[in-house]
Amino acid sequence: MGAKLEMVLSVMHDPKSRCRSNEPAARMNYIMHIIIQSAKKRYYIVCYRTFNSVPNLVLFYLKHVLIFRSQVVQLANGIGLAPWEFRAENLQLEQLIRKFSCGEVVKGKVIRKDMAPVEVAVKTVAGRSQEAREKILELMAQCRMLNDLYHPCVVQFFGVCLIAQPSCFVFEFVPQGPLDEWLRANKGLKRDELLLMIVSAGWGLEYLHQNSILHTDIAAKNCLYDGQFVRFSSKEIGANEAWGREKPRRHCAYCPWIKLQPEFSIDKLVKLSGFGRARKATTYTMKAARKMSNRWMAPESVQAFRFTQKSDVYGYGILIYEVFAVKEPYEGLSNVDARTLLLSCNYDCSFRQILENDTPDFPGVALKKLTEMVKEKMWALDPDKRSDMRQLMIWMQEYTGMGLQIVGGETCVTATVQQKVDNLLSKDVELQSLPNFKEPGLKTPTKLKKKKN
Repeated sequence: MGAKLEMVLSVMHDPKSRCRSNEPAARMNYIMHIIIQSAKKRYYIVCYRTFNSVPNLVLFYLKHVLIFRSQVVQLANGIGLAPWEFRAENLQLEQLIRKFSCGEVVKGKVIRKDMAPVEVAVKTVAGRSQEAREKILELMAQCRMLNDLYHPCVVQFFGVCLIAQPSCFVFEFVPQGPLDEWLRANKGLKRDELLLMIVSAGWGLEYLHQNSILHTDIAAKNCLYDGQFVRFSSKEIGANEAWGREKPRRHCAYCPWIKLQPEFSIDKLVKLSGFGRARKATTYTMKAARKMSNRWMAPESVQAFRFTQKSDVYGYGILIYEVFAVKEPYEGLSNVDARTLLLSCNYDCSFRQILENDTPDFPGVALKKLTEMVKEKMWALDPDKRSDMRQLMIWMQEYTGMGLQIVGGETCVTATVQQKVDNLLSKDVELQSLPNFKEPGLKTPTKLKKKKN
């Protein structure tokens, strides 16, 4: 049996006013945690005084002192839910998306009186087993990390509901679901759509690195594909006009005053998800062994369980491979064989064959540049020889002509995807390379002179 979940009443108890700091770490020493017991549908702190509900218990002790462990405790000012904490009645669970160990992912809605319902994806964890408890702790760690991140290419965290069963973790709903499943179900996609996939994923990863967050598990299965991102015209509506005089709120889904008008189309962006192994750090060495996906990992991560921003860059190169190959790296090989092949770095032929021979819609010149970039600046065996995400995105944006303009500041994100027509790959335009990176020379076919009769 796993540990039983308990209901706890936490009280700031400092009768002698010893705590003079407002820092949470210092105040933690003066917080008293009182377990609310239950038996036969009655709730109590001391066994001789029971109540039919927890609210009635709290109301009673607001008016009467509580003797707990020889301490006189007086409830004073209640602390309400944080903006990211939902009540059970605010969540409407609907369609099952998928199941995982001790939980489910469900499509649902956030319902509040002052706004229209918002579609969300809800991860639910039920039960009181040790596995469920560990999963809740893992998801809470993810939520704390995502709470301050606002970017159109990173899945948005909305909040949690932990005051009822099952425990619910509320995220942005991304219609098309996992990228790997979308690619397998929709083959023959246009070139620009594939390019926007890899560029938007790069924007998201660059943003994580700017915030000193390592993803450590970049893969198509950990990306979500969004088909509901509207392209707006930045020429017609500027940032000041879009936002007016209102103070931006936390989530763009809850900002009814944004009156940007769609220009002509819907862009489909990739959003990074799957933050189960993410860390707030620039370097991380895994201490305890756990199940890993070797075929998506950088060689140094496989050998020493060491993760850095450069190992994320390696994973980004693998993601590019997945998008164009529409299959997992080292598909058909066992994990042991894939690990051996990975450490020998014998991936060049497979990648080049996929890009140059199996996708005739791609121009050969463009593919050659992209292939060389992945090989030399993402898959280098020495991490120091790999580019960082900022350098890569400078090159990618020049290569594709695609750029992302974020409007609205740090607390609410609306974005514009722009593409320079004169830089489209279909025109085979020469594109800027990274500093200190020499592009391979392009060989043009010589014209045959016609013999005069």
